[in-house]
Amino acid sequence: MGTALLLKVSNTKSITIHKEENQYNSRFWYEIQEKDEIIEQGKIVDRFSNIIKQLKNKIPTFHKLEIIDGDQKLVKEIMDAQLGDHTHYNSQERLLDLCNRLLKGEEISIEKEAITYGVHEATIKKSIYLIRNFLEEFDIHLKNGMYKIRKSELLSYSETILLLLNIYQSNSFSYKEIKSLEKKLVQQLSDEARLQLSKLFQDFDICCKETNVKDLLPNVEVILRAIDERKGLSFIYKSDNASLKVRLLKPHSIHFHEGSYYLIGEMLEGVNKGKRNFKLEHIQNLRISRKSIMIDEIENPQSTEIFIPSSKHKEMVTLKIQSVLIESLLREFPNSKQIKMENAWATYEIEVKDTDNILVWILSQKEVVEIIGPEDFRNQMKILLQNMLNVYNEGA
Repeated sequence: MGTALLLKVSNTKSITIHKEENQYNSRFWYEIQEKDEIIEQGKIVDRFSNIIKQLKNKIPTFHKLEIIDGDQKLVKEIMDAQLGDHTHYNSQERLLDLCNRLLKGEEISIEKEAITYGVHEATIKKSIYLIRNFLEEFDIHLKNGMYKIRKSELLSYSETILLLLNIYQSNSFSYKEIKSLEKKLVQQLSDEARLQLSKLFQDFDICCKETNVKDLLPNVEVILRAIDERKGLSFIYKSDNASLKVRLLKPHSIHFHEGSYYLIGEMLEGVNKGKRNFKLEHIQNLRISRKSIMIDEIENPQSTEIFIPSSKHKEMVTLKIQSVLIESLLREFPNSKQIKMENAWATYEIEVKDTDNILVWILSQKEVVEIIGPEDFRNQMKILLQNMLNVYNEGA
């Protein structure tokens, strides 16, 4: 009995093929060793070709077995078997084989696989490209000539849509920043996913223009001062038909809607008296009247009032809300700033002059809203909820 062939499977596993001869015939069998310990022994056969069949069925990566030493005739038979192992592969089978190996965590070498499959390196690169488009939720990363999957570093198609929607409705980014983020997010999707995304958003007018807030700031300051001093405003307004008209009104608030800021106020003269809204970007020659006026309460503050300035000290409130409430929060408090997004929860900072308004908003929501800070406002909510609980317990 002697060792006819020694094959390497991995750094810790090897295969020894034994050969026993007499004057009548030869016998072959294999042994698989793991760290110098025999873990399996194959059936004894009378032909070496049967050993090759056994190993092909036993070792999925037979074509990658490394020949360490052995009888030159048997070495040639093994090499011929390895070379011919993939000659029957068509393109679909090659794709499936590469795909399965990537999913198992294997690293794919372009040069080695071209030799293994008997194709050009460009064919292997094309195969990886097709697999990358198919596995749209995985990142197939190329490093040092080796392809490998990075599963946890790429957003899925649905996660990308959710993130894009949050970016589109955010007031914290400029138009250029939004388009830059959009480009980076879309690039990591497959061609098919990009097409689906394009079809999904084709009927929406998203981020069609950018409002230059800096140009509006002087008028905003004038409006806020007029509200604080209880005085009227006069200005020239450019309507949709490009006509210019002088307006005089009592200012109530500033409203943000679909990318534009509006002045909400009550007309003081003219035929169409009553509450009206005017786009700040269409207002010219804005002035405060000298005469003080009485500003009435707005009848439906939830639909028109975004913030009413007062002389109170501003506070920064931090809320943790469910993602379904983001639209409602931004509609009510446009100056909200997102500081964290995790799973279905978002954390926002809101600068307010009066916590009563935000308290009313919190209590009007069906979903859970957590006050993170400030601590005294959080304690105020705790006391309020405890008092409500006591009342309901007594009633029961």
